[in-house]
Amino acid sequence: MTTIHGQAHINDGAPVPATLTIEREHVDVTTRWERDPDWTHTDSAGHFHAYDQDGKLPTLDKESTPAPCDGTCGGACGGEGYTHTTYRCGLCREVVEPQIRPGRRKTIPGRYDIEIVVDTHVDRGHASFRFLDTNGKLLAFGFAIAGSSRGGGGPDGIWSQTTLNPSRLGLAGRLAESVR
Repeated sequence: MTTIHGQAHINDGAPVPATLTIEREHVDVTTRWERDPDWTHTDSAGHFHAYDQDGKLPTLDKESTPAPCDGTCGGACGGEGYTHTTYRCGLCREVVEPQIRPGRRKTIPGRYDIEIVVDTHVDRGHASFRFLDTNGKLLAFGFAIAGSSRGGGGPDGIWSQTTLNPSRLGLAGRLAESVR
């Protein structure tokens, strides 16, 4: 979770203290197996083979052969069989087995939620907003639904806060970079 303190302008009003919070979902894309980027092999004819930077095998030809179901999958293939893959050197045709390794944990950024809490009362309904960081740089703008409000009083006087939930959102500056 990222929290940024700054100020907001609601419906082009005077700036009010505000806090913008971003909660980012991370999607697990870990695979059971992955290519071993450190694998290299020289075949009996002296031809060098390895994965390139994109995980491809430029010196090997891939041959895919359909095979009937032999029951070893325990019925997982639904009787459709499987595909047997063989890699051969593009020059001498020797069979080469590229190495794989157990997959390492990997996540990618997923969807995100943004909430803005402003130190003022905002009537329920839609409002236009601009959020600026403490240096006055625009980070977010758009339309938001004014949600819950809370307030109270104490020795420092009366206070009020409203939660804004953006419905149409534009991101700018470092905030736009951080959610990519």
